[in-house]
Amino acid sequence: MNETLPNPYYHQLDAIADAYTPLLLILALACVARLWWQQRWALACVWRTVASVLWVAFVSYGGMALDKTLNIWPKWQMDYSTHTAVAGGLTILITALLFTARHINLVKGVKSKWEVIAALAVAVISACYFALMVYQQYHSFADIFTTFVVTGTLQYWGLTTFLPPLSRSAHKRAAL
Repeated sequence: MNETLPNPYYHQLDAIADAYTPLLLILALACVARLWWQQRWALACVWRTVASVLWVAFVSYGGMALDKTLNIWPKWQMDYSTHTAVAGGLTILITALLFTARHINLVKGVKSKWEVIAALAVAVISACYFALMVYQQYHSFADIFTTFVVTGTLQYWGLTTFLPPLSRSAHKRAAL
């Protein structure tokens, strides 16, 4: 039997989709490194940021395990999207880190807008990634939307809990 692919560029788009989440992780770690080196972050702030990355993984894969155990998404004829949970969580983390960098720069008197532009670019590219998953027929829009709403809410809560405070003086206090 000759199986036809949904589109002629399926394999190329599949490779792009497979590379996106690792690239987000590298970008998140680069944001942490930039804040640490350029802003002289306290080591405690770096550890809390690492805890934020672990929180994204915990919520994403914990949600997958919970769904497999309780069949939450299949009860609604949907599928839990681990890719959405991880990519969405990393997007939220990167955006938060970039806005943290912008706030610190404003405190120091540097009025750079690149952090806002970069955060918006990451959010738009992530939305394109979600659209690519629908186009490639990995998941439906409903799968992606429901996964992002549930895990994104938990990830946002955790990130606002774990991420370092926004002011430089608070960063110094965190090191004590």
